[in-house]
Amino acid sequence: MNASKLGIELVEGSFKQEYGFTLDQVSGLYQSACIPCGVFRRQLLNKMSNDLGVDKLATGHNLDDEIQSFLMSFAKADFRRFSKFGPKLDRIHPNLIPRIKPLWKLSEKDVGMWAVMNNVDVHFAECPYSHTSLRSKVKNYLNQLEGKRKGTKLSILESFSKTFKFEKKEINIGQCKLCNEPSSLNICKACEMVEDIKNRIK
Repeated sequence: MNASKLGIELVEGSFKQEYGFTLDQVSGLYQSACIPCGVFRRQLLNKMSNDLGVDKLATGHNLDDEIQSFLMSFAKADFRRFSKFGPKLDRIHPNLIPRIKPLWKLSEKDVGMWAVMNNVDVHFAECPYSHTSLRSKVKNYLNQLEGKRKGTKLSILESFSKTFKFEKKEINIGQCKLCNEPSSLNICKACEMVEDIKNRIK
């Protein structure tokens, strides 16, 4: 195991333990399994980070992940999400652990090649639900563009960086009345979804 080789403690989280159900149990309730997975994963990562007392949360987001997310938000005119892009995020709430993305400018392909060449044990299989997501379609399109014109992905990221400059807008963050996790709403999206799911899988 990679963590043990590096002398790092591996801490695992579980939707089942935290929320009372697995992703498999609720994936069919939404247009895409990415919807509940994204909401619960983000909250669980923040909870665990706070419990561990860390001051930064490093994620494995790479260049492909970033431009996919940007283009999906751009297509939906969801400009509020632009402040969440970039190699590092500021702390905007005492209990919201800021994220850093060490692999931000590295392509998914390059990360995979490095892992293979250095004998790093990596799980390369796609998420079994990925075919239901908009991200999968955007990913395939970008891969086609990159195949025809190498460097397209990095050009998109650099264009995005220069155009939007990752401006951090003032966001009013409070706490969820039910779970006390940071939230811009009185009831956070995770708690709202938990209640909805419990009513639908009775």
